[in-house]
Amino acid sequence: MKILFVVTAFYPEQAIGSVRVTKLAKYLHRHGAELTIISLTPPPWAVSDDSLYFPELKSIDWVTIDQSAFFNKVFTKMRMATIGSKPASGIIKNSDSHQKLKIAVKERLQFLYTFLKAIDWAFQIRRYAKTKLKHQNFDAIFTSYPSLASPLSGLMLKKMGISNTLAVDFRDPISYHGGGSLSIRRRLELIFLQSANIFSFASEGVKEMVMHGVRVSSSCRFKYLTLNNGFDPEDQSSLDQDAMPFDSSSSFKIVYTGALYGGKRDVSDFFSALSMIIENTEFGVSDFEIHYAGLEGKFFLNVANQYGLSELVTDHGSISRVESLRLQKIADLCLLATWNTSSNQGILTGKIFEFFMLRKPILALVSGDLAHSEVKEVIERVGAGYCYEQAEPEKFQAMVDWLKICITEKFQLGEVSNNYQESVQDFNFEKLSVNLHNLFLSEIRTCSSVGL
Repeated sequence: MKILFVVTAFYPEQAIGSVRVTKLAKYLHRHGAELTIISLTPPPWAVSDDSLYFPELKSIDWVTIDQSAFFNKVFTKMRMATIGSKPASGIIKNSDSHQKLKIAVKERLQFLYTFLKAIDWAFQIRRYAKTKLKHQNFDAIFTSYPSLASPLSGLMLKKMGISNTLAVDFRDPISYHGGGSLSIRRRLELIFLQSANIFSFASEGVKEMVMHGVRVSSSCRFKYLTLNNGFDPEDQSSLDQDAMPFDSSSSFKIVYTGALYGGKRDVSDFFSALSMIIENTEFGVSDFEIHYAGLEGKFFLNVANQYGLSELVTDHGSISRVESLRLQKIADLCLLATWNTSSNQGILTGKIFEFFMLRKPILALVSGDLAHSEVKEVIERVGAGYCYEQAEPEKFQAMVDWLKICITEKFQLGEVSNNYQESVQDFNFEKLSVNLHNLFLSEIRTCSSVGL
């Protein structure tokens, strides 16, 4: 089976999208697929993650294609002058109305930039395909959103006859709030839904948001599956014990790695629970360490300070993915935060699967007005820990009690119990890739039977 990957995020760029796509390519290749990969030349602000490299990449036909010289000279230069090397998603959203207006304008300008960038790269791909791929025919084209450039390029290649089968992988919805017929984001989403044969979704919630309001008639032929982010057990080989970021002391170590989105990922309930435990039990401040890694250390410290716990926090700043994994490996408890609202559900951050790989106890905090989140369902299914949802405040004490049990186990037994179930292997990238491989095979057989 010949599959053409046309993706923007790929090794060596450090990004959750790069992890997902690179790992899928790695295990699809090992499963026997013949891959050709076209990826975007990493932008000037990109950070490298050499741990994503896999030896088989040497035997894969892989090329990187940059934006056009004109785009880089005008728009990339303008982007660097405006927000520098920071990722656009790193802009923290403040709450006052004046800042909200400025952010709304910046978001629209960023979308315009992204859209122009997608069109520019798609034409670069078209130019390349006319000379390098004109005599080739692929069983399938695999694309992944975000960004728009990947599925847009895949659609163009399908129209050129490079393949009859187009797969669009949605790591996020294009239009989070649905939107009417005038929504550009939703119209683009519908174009991809109408043009592709195969869809994969990073979570059930993403699937629901993308497919919202889409009528699937008996004559409409496409296949889809929920393809979560996952973990690669081979990543553990890079976690050398000698390179651990802090010593393995007897204190109870809590680790949070990643973004807070200016408080949209709300960790205040954790600090409230921990302060109650310190105040009402024999455990004292000196028994705990809290480690943060990411770009919002100041914000994290401010939340901790509200509960008198800022002295426990060590801010490691922005670190590599491998350093983040090393930090998590020594943790007694990994802290996870996300949200679940009526307009934005099913957010499964990639960090949760790193915790799964390391078999670390997880305390998940879900803000928002909806209970029974997908995060909670997944954590309970694999026995990974406890999930507290703000939509059910009456369960706050249960979270405190669970946290107290973890702390007691640490000091009495030397470690927190590992209650993971075998079902955690459902999130192994090797198994996920087999599921995707089988979906491709099913679609290829369907195309053959109808003479496409």
